[in-house]
Formats: sequence, structure tokens, C-alpha cells
Amino acid sequence: MKIIGAVYARYAGCVMSMGTTPIERPEDLYGKTIGCASSTEPVWRNFIAALTARRRQDHHRSGAGDPIGMTSGQFDGYVGFVNNQVVDLRAKGFDIRTMLLADVGFPLVGQTYITTQENIDKHATR
Repeated sequence: MKIIGAVYARYAGCVMSMGTTPIERPEDLYGKTIGCASSTEPVWRNFIAALTARRRQDHHRSGAGDPIGMTSGQFDGYVGFVNNQVVDLRAKGFDIRTMLLADVGFPLVGQTYITTQENIDKHATR
């Protein structure tokens, strides 16, 4: 398998938080409860594992499929996407801050195009 392209060269995943209690750096995660949809949990767990050397402590609430709970104080932040949930919450009038995972040393790409070498060889334009 080979990755031949990506829709997002920079991953749009972020930790969003309320403007009154912003999470803007990995150090701000200390002692926070972070909501996370089950589909985003693998990325979140790997991000947290990468931060282990920084002696962070945090808690996450898996299955929190909607960031609206953050606006009512059910959790301090939410793992979501800067081009989706953040836009929606801001449109509803909430002051939302973001910490892009890509900006704090966790580079990923998003929505990749994958194929095999055989397919490349068979369909290559020369």
C-alpha cells in the first residue's frame, strides 16, 4: 500500500475549549477533562502517549460524541475538528479557542488516497 495524496496536508484535529478557560498548549491539559468521540479516540490516545515525556495528567471522556457538553461545563475541552465543530459552535455564539494538534508537534495528514504499487504501475501516465 502506498499513500499517493492527502486532502489535508495538515491534520484539522484540535482540542477546542471555551474562551473563559482556554486550552492553548499541551501544558494546559493538566488536570482537564477532555471529551472525545469514539471515532477520534485513537488519535487522542496517540497524542497523549506522545506527551508522556512531558509528565501530563489528564482525563478523557470517551463517547462524548458532541462538543456541546463542553459549553455547559460537562468537560473542559473536546477533541474535534477546526473545520467542523469549531465553526458550528462559533456560529452559535460561543467563544471557542483551539489548539491544533499539528501546531504542537503532532503532525498527521487527513483523508489520504491509498493504492498499491501494482495499480500505480498499471495506470501510470507516461
